[in-house]
Amino acid sequence: MQAPRRETRARCRLWALECSLVSEELDVLRVVVDRLKAADVSHMLTGSVAMAWYAQPRQTRDIDIVVDLPESKVGAIVDSFSPDFYVDRDMVLDEVRRLGMFNMIQDVAAMKVDMILRKADPYAAEAFRRRRPVEIAPGLALDIISAEDLVLAKLAWAKEGESDLQLRDVRNLLRSVNDLDRAYLARWAELLGLSALLEKATSP
Repeated sequence: MQAPRRETRARCRLWALECSLVSEELDVLRVVVDRLKAADVSHMLTGSVAMAWYAQPRQTRDIDIVVDLPESKVGAIVDSFSPDFYVDRDMVLDEVRRLGMFNMIQDVAAMKVDMILRKADPYAAEAFRRRRPVEIAPGLALDIISAEDLVLAKLAWAKEGESDLQLRDVRNLLRSVNDLDRAYLARWAELLGLSALLEKATSP
């Protein structure tokens, strides 16, 4: 029996993602997700690996994850990752308090994992609420940013710098994801001051 179109697309994305990531990257991502789940820390995959799930992958050596990490769990998270990651307890605590970002370096693979603290503004809360559960590789289930919010994130990064790369990713997403909520995109792009960049990305 023919698989539903949605399932077929998911299988194609899974195949493309596995081809774009070396086994070390998937292994590190698996460890990070497992430990976040064990600590009951809500998370959302974003950045280049999320891009590889939704659209044409490009090579990356970084893993970007948005986390809802309260100060009360900092000690447990640092203790969990310290045996095989470089992670600075004081830096983590400072970044959690200011809702910034900290990174961890996996010892063997020398791979950087950026942990982005979920902001407290209405858009950040909405984007986190809209995250989707996916199986990004066999046996590796996690929550991923929605395609619409990945577009908005890349527009925001384009506004800050590296605009050509980010706008190229946005165009790739707009071409690759057929069921984008365009009304949601337009509304939040306007509220976030990103409408001009969205228009630039959608123009021929």
